Amino acid sequence: MKRLANIALGLLASAWAAGQQKPMDQFVTELMGRMTLEEKIGQLNLLPGGDITTGNAVSSPLARLAAEGRLGAVLNVRGQEKVRALQQAAAGSRLGIPLLVGQDVIHGNRTVFPIPLAQSCTWDLEAIEQAARIAAKEATAQGINWIYSPMVDIGIDPRWGRVAEGAGEDPWLGSRIAQALVRGYQGDYGSENAMACVKHFALYGAAEAGRDYNTVDMSRTRMFNQYMQPYKAAVDAGAGSVMSSFNVVDGVPATCNKWLLDDLLRHKWRFGGFVVTDYESINEATVHGLGDQAVCAERALKAGTDMDMCSKAFADRLAALLEAGRISMADIDRACRRVLEAKYKLGLFDDPYRFCRPERLDTDIYTPEHRQAARRMAAESMVLLKNDAHTLPLAPQGRIALIGPLADNRSNMVGCWSTDDRPEQHSTLREAMERAVAGKAEVLYAQGCNIYADATTQEGATFGRPIDRVDDAAARAQALSAAAKADVIVCAMGEMAEMSGESSSRADLDLPDVRGHRQARGAAQLLGPAHHHAVGGRARDGHRQRVVRRLGGRRRHLRRHLRQGQPIGPADHDHATDARTDSGLLQPPQHRTARAAGRLGLPQVSEQLHRPPQRPALPIRLRAELHHVRIQRPDRQRQPRTGDGNQHRQPQRRRGGAALRPRRGGLHSAARHGAQGL
Repeated sequence: MKRLANIALGLLASAWAAGQQKPMDQFVTELMGRMTLEEKIGQLNLLPGGDITTGNAVSSPLARLAAEGRLGAVLNVRGQEKVRALQQAAAGSRLGIPLLVGQDVIHGNRTVFPIPLAQSCTWDLEAIEQAARIAAKEATAQGINWIYSPMVDIGIDPRWGRVAEGAGEDPWLGSRIAQALVRGYQGDYGSENAMACVKHFALYGAAEAGRDYNTVDMSRTRMFNQYMQPYKAAVDAGAGSVMSSFNVVDGVPATCNKWLLDDLLRHKWRFGGFVVTDYESINEATVHGLGDQAVCAERALKAGTDMDMCSKAFADRLAALLEAGRISMADIDRACRRVLEAKYKLGLFDDPYRFCRPERLDTDIYTPEHRQAARRMAAESMVLLKNDAHTLPLAPQGRIALIGPLADNRSNMVGCWSTDDRPEQHSTLREAMERAVAGKAEVLYAQGCNIYADATTQEGATFGRPIDRVDDAAARAQALSAAAKADVIVCAMGEMAEMSGESSSRADLDLPDVRGHRQARGAAQLLGPAHHHAVGGRARDGHRQRVVRRLGGRRRHLRRHLRQGQPIGPADHDHATDARTDSGLLQPPQHRTARAAGRLGLPQVSEQLHRPPQRPALPIRLRAELHHVRIQRPDRQRQPRTGDGNQHRQPQRRRGGAALRPRRGGLHSAARHGAQGL
């Protein structure tokens, strides 16, 4: 019986392969002509599969829905074997329509790259595109064909935890990075490419007070000049799908906003892919006061939402809404067509199992080439904030004190959106340093302190990535002892991985529990030189001021790294000991759309309002400290216009009198910012 079933599935796959040779419009039209209402609505239904265990995928509720033609896509199904089982269930349905399989692949897959904010510090579009290409290759080897990235939201408020997931605050740089990521993920929709999903459309990064999921309200002027450009750039690059955001736009939830999804995205920008909601956002529209679930489902479909993620609102409500005349068959057909077209573009009708080749599990995941690319990017993304007396590079000699709660922790170094990493496969900073200086220097390690003095507070920040608790007094004594014996001190302190990312906003951007960290920092005051690593997922001028104030005063070297992924241990040591290692570049403290603010720059006003100075806490540096590069004013000679019609100026960087040309894929801050901060 099983053999007959396999034969039937093979014949069906052969039939689809012959059918997909037809032009997409003809193929989809003919297929929809054979579909029932229930099957069309089923294509709009996206459900999670995180509870599926190996071996029971065929008997799971998702498999039953797929076999009945009532499921269009799944997310968070981990493992090629499970994905294949669900695709087999879908192939056994009346029409055998395959599934989209989605996953959050934000900064790498099994091979973890630096978080997106750190990637933006490289200003290296070729490296960013390569990282996306590698992530897609590894994800598709495990059955994933749809990636919920890039996240292109402009992040202005550093209290918002999801600044870690984006490219920062500048719309021009964010647009270029968005396009590079789309190219890397999608390529030509080959077997090693996945469909990109641009998120979160729109304005999600403008949540009031930096509180995740909070409301958004702004003028159209600010909307288009500051926030919309990266979304449009990703659409122009050919992104196959877009995810709507949780927030309101002009008072209407984005998922149900016709102006946003239809008038702007589809008609003005000519977007040709499909729109999926964020997790249960149709249900969440009820909280915004739009109406009950039926009203929100109606509004979402008419607005241009094509697929419902996990609300079950389309599956449960659309048939009744159609019968009541509140929506039309054309509304359902339009959404269904867009979903089927996405599957056609991915080649799933040609071969539902094209992303389920067992041999790829051994050849395409966590390869030496992938790890080397991640290590190079990790080194490039580190930002050197201070290097007085040329403390760096460190000489591998004598005794090196390594102090801090993040110096010997594996799971907290990879970043907030590392969903498929294997902590046992990568090194801590301590391990990498000990390995690198073996036989040349001695590493004296001390944790020094806890992240938070209160154990309950620290436990709430772990999210599955704990750091061992220590006795404060004993840890401080150990740190002081190590510092007293050392020739140089390296401190690694900052945020735990899950203190940034989704649902991880912070009201206070200082180092967590400064009293506890001060104990470890006190060790560094005994002896210099001190080499400080500020680890976290945020970077903005206010935060830089705090980092410099808390750590930089008496420190000869201060470096900021924004979760460099798996190779952080080796890359961190590379940066500390190798003068050839490039470091990253902070974005300008004021984005190019910032408007003048009158008297705020006057000293007396700043003092009265207790504001920090209206100048950058740190200059923009292009590896200036390690390489002794002198930054001069931009060349005012006329430059050729670029493809966007703008005239760019290059800052002149000189080493020994010779101008340095931009490195591969490099972009420079002065290009569109009037060299602010230089």
